[in-house]
Amino acid sequence: MEPLIFGTPGPNEYKFFCYNGQPKLIKVIHNRYTDYSCKYFDAKWAEQDFSITHEKSSQPMPCPGNLDEMLSIAAALSAYFSFVRVDCYSNGTTCLVGEITNCSENAGGQFIPKSGEQVASKIIFS
Repeated sequence: MEPLIFGTPGPNEYKFFCYNGQPKLIKVIHNRYTDYSCKYFDAKWAEQDFSITHEKSSQPMPCPGNLDEMLSIAAALSAYFSFVRVDCYSNGTTCLVGEITNCSENAGGQFIPKSGEQVASKIIFS
């Protein structure tokens, strides 16, 4: 049996939406398997007013202590793609890469509210 990363069954997940090698938008998932909640932030950790598929969490999600390291890793891994999402796990000091995908939410995610699509597009593609 594999050990749990960071000794917890639900480490925070950070999903970096990258365009031309630059992380632009971050989805944070907290407690995926016990009490799922998520929020979106730009690369400067400004909280966004939308969500995709799941309602935006009302609980605070502080900036991880190693955000700069995760941004650097996401930038390096996404450098060879025009658009890709780089997923990481972090406990605030250590970063582990989970996966790289071109198709977030199986290409079926719905913006909540719908106007969030324009906001996200402006953040990612500007």
